[in-house]
Amino acid sequence: MLFDLRLAFRQLAKSPTFTAVAVLTLALGIGATTTVFSWIERVVLNPLPGVTDAHRIVAIETRTPAGDLIDTSYPDFRDYQSQATSFSHLLVHKELPLNLGTGANAERVWAELVSENFFTALAIRPRLGRFFLTDDRADEPAAAPVTVISEALWRRRFGSDANILGRTVKLNQRDFTVIGVAPATFLGAINGLAFDVWVPLATHARLLGPSRWLETRGWHELHMLGRLAPGETLESARAELDTISARLAAAQSDRLPGLGLAVLPVTSSPHGVHRELAKPLFLLLGVAGLLLLIVCANLSNLLLVRASARQHEMCIRQALGAGGLRLVRQLLAESLLLSAAGTLVGLLFTWWMSDLLRQFIPDATLPISLTADLSTRVFLVAVALSTFTALLAGLAPALWAARPNLIDVLRASGRTATMMPRAEFFHRALVIAQVAIALVTLTCTALAVKSFHAAKRAHPGFDAAGVLLAALKLGTSGYTRDAASAFLDRLQERLAILPGIESAALAEDVPLGLDRGGWEEIDVPGYAPAPREELRVYRNLVSPGYFSLMRIPLLGGREFNDADHAAAPLVAIVSETFARRYFGTAEAVGRTFSIWGGQRPRPLTIVGVARDIKVRSLGEAAQPYYYVPLRQFLSAATGLAIHLRVAVAPSDPLAHLPALRNVVRELDPNVPIFEAVTLADYTSVSRFTQKTAASLLGVLSAIALALTSLGLYGVLAFTVAQRTPEIGLRLALGAQRADIGRLVLSRGVALIGIGLALGLLAAIGVARGIAALLYGVSPFEPTLLALATIPMLPAAFLACYLPARRATRVDPMTALRAE
Repeated sequence: MLFDLRLAFRQLAKSPTFTAVAVLTLALGIGATTTVFSWIERVVLNPLPGVTDAHRIVAIETRTPAGDLIDTSYPDFRDYQSQATSFSHLLVHKELPLNLGTGANAERVWAELVSENFFTALAIRPRLGRFFLTDDRADEPAAAPVTVISEALWRRRFGSDANILGRTVKLNQRDFTVIGVAPATFLGAINGLAFDVWVPLATHARLLGPSRWLETRGWHELHMLGRLAPGETLESARAELDTISARLAAAQSDRLPGLGLAVLPVTSSPHGVHRELAKPLFLLLGVAGLLLLIVCANLSNLLLVRASARQHEMCIRQALGAGGLRLVRQLLAESLLLSAAGTLVGLLFTWWMSDLLRQFIPDATLPISLTADLSTRVFLVAVALSTFTALLAGLAPALWAARPNLIDVLRASGRTATMMPRAEFFHRALVIAQVAIALVTLTCTALAVKSFHAAKRAHPGFDAAGVLLAALKLGTSGYTRDAASAFLDRLQERLAILPGIESAALAEDVPLGLDRGGWEEIDVPGYAPAPREELRVYRNLVSPGYFSLMRIPLLGGREFNDADHAAAPLVAIVSETFARRYFGTAEAVGRTFSIWGGQRPRPLTIVGVARDIKVRSLGEAAQPYYYVPLRQFLSAATGLAIHLRVAVAPSDPLAHLPALRNVVRELDPNVPIFEAVTLADYTSVSRFTQKTAASLLGVLSAIALALTSLGLYGVLAFTVAQRTPEIGLRLALGAQRADIGRLVLSRGVALIGIGLALGLLAAIGVARGIAALLYGVSPFEPTLLALATIPMLPAAFLACYLPARRATRVDPMTALRAE
């Protein structure tokens, strides 16, 4: 075998142009496919980097009677933790932003509130110090709260200080002692998010102010994970938790009725970037697979041309006693060397492209991290793909070259290579397949581009242009509820009179972001829910002026005003769908409903009906939604988004950020403003899937089109070289050079026509398969199918024109003299 490889190396070194083209072709296919796989490996196959035996970690979600998945309450978690035996550990966690430091040195960091067994359950070893212990559950006034920080924060904020352990840091104006540094490989327990701080759940009151959500069974605020015990499976864990859940439902009067549990792989959890990225990434992988088929066909054509040129060599080897198997082995050794070189270059391409996905991350308040590494699994996939592709592409040419017709070959002219009819048929069939596959990839790209533009044109029900957003959380600066309410009143008054500002408002949630927002269980007098229908409705806390600023029309009633303060009767504005579903009419002003925000219902009177808006995604159907006054439901822990609409629409909203910061600083220099972004950029997350798919599919389709054009050019160029004597004879007998050009072009057009016809049939099937993954795309798009052929035409024309032009310039005397 070593002898075969040495000989193969010498043979390839003699043909540097062929070798370079073959390696580059392989590298493009392998690099593109491996790059997509590296993203899938990060998002789907390795959702919890740094976690030991992550495949044993499962997500446990509360299931409503309608089948929706919601978070878990802390009392329920403790009951499951004490009774479940299918898990070696159960843990809970919750993400939240915190202020690190004070004054001008304050920095917004994302933290996880975690149960004390969080790091133990995930089997993570500290980079420095220790992690939480059972004693860290204590929340006595004399006990010093503790925290663990990420290695990234340790290096960025504290300069890799070796004496960080025991150091006191300010979190939300409260002192916390650093007890450990997490390893760099661990980012947190939510797929695709990178956290910098971890604090025990017991410290929530210090960070967020007094609250009863850890004591209230109806407040579902926590994400629950579990590590399966040895020998346990998802099915056995589901069965046990179903039994426990039914037992708890019968024994606890404060438990919401009809709730169950869902035990899921982490990648099926409703929390994490896989919710948005899994489908487009698998679509990309499918298109990358098609690209790999084009690479295989291209490489096979190159090897077939090379084998045709080496027929004399093969005949001589056979005449000297080499067997067919020996010749096949020698030619496959060359393919293996090509695959090795293609793998190396392809991995360089993958390394260069691994961070490309980060370029499509929209502006969002969450700490998204999508860095893909060249892991061992990615390397092995690259090697396997390259080897398989090279062997598959090289097998047919090797078998054909190893069985030459000695008499026919030795009689042939030594000037040009000849190709037997069966090999020529295979040669052209590969080009037809390339054209068909390239058309399928272009169709996928066209569908994705249409989906992206449909998402851009979709009206969400509000006007995002000309609005500046900035995050504010007064509880992190030590404010009580009453103090926060007074601060916000002054802030809104000051902001509304800033030069260039049309209006100012505040809201807890911003629609069409990554955060799903808050919800409440409601009760509507006189409304009889359908079987398994749940009355869980999402809502928003907004200030006066919010609807006019967002340009959400009111169909009836009024906006909130200064009279809707904390001491006034509770009121609400409901969406049109809310009114029609629960009251049967949009005329719902004056009607009442109740919410279950704690242990008892709280009645609200409807004072307005607003037009429906898109809240969680552009593709969602109209859902019931309601708004309540910020003053009536504000707590110290409420996170808020400042909304500023600029007076002149073309003006850049971000230009008003310094004025906003000055106003806040004048009111209280210890209140920081974070995550300033325009509303248009913030809501672009709703088009993240469509934009990513369209952009990356465009790159893959461009590569596929280039490789297909090269394949077509190679076939026609070889045909012209093979038939040079015939062309010279035709010219000598009086044929016009234009006739020769048309002859070559007609062969290319025939190959293209057959390929396009087969490609259109395949594209129709593919379009039906992927339409459900895209927004605003129907299963049959004849216009797009026609448009997808347009990029093929100039590329195919150029690939046909160059060999035809060469054929018209053949010198008849030179061609005949060679004969």
